Amino acid sequence: MIKQILFLSVFLMSLSSCDKQKRTTKKIDGEWEISVYKITDTEGLAEYAVCSGSYVFNSCNNKSNACDYTCNLTFDFPSNTGTSIETGTFEVLSDGEFMDVTCLNSLNEIISAYNYRILTLTKTDLQLEYSDLNSKLHSLIFKKKK
Repeated sequence: MIKQILFLSVFLMSLSSCDKQKRTTKKIDGEWEISVYKITDTEGLAEYAVCSGSYVFNSCNNKSNACDYTCNLTFDFPSNTGTSIETGTFEVLSDGEFMDVTCLNSLNEIISAYNYRILTLTKTDLQLEYSDLNSKLHSLIFKKKK
């Protein structure tokens, strides 16, 4: 009897985690215009950028969990100015709170891969953060583009 209850509870938990993954993937679908871009270094010092651009997350049309995204950002930090133009794939993880983002070149070779944390996701707002290879924390806040 205890084995059956344990099996049932594990089964139900796995179903709910799949639902979170699908719900988050569906909710993140669309174009998100950046409103705040902040980088925090390892000592806790933060700088904010004057920024523009957007991320576009496309929902998956196949049975694979990897979906397409594009990024076109322009940023001007006090210490660094540049643009980020990327295409690649993203996959929301089963807990619905993280996603793996893989940037690809024109030959579909991996350029970089990051694990983004989804801090906020509503119909109108999205907040993401990730750490780069230099251990700097990138925080991005977006508004849904109509």
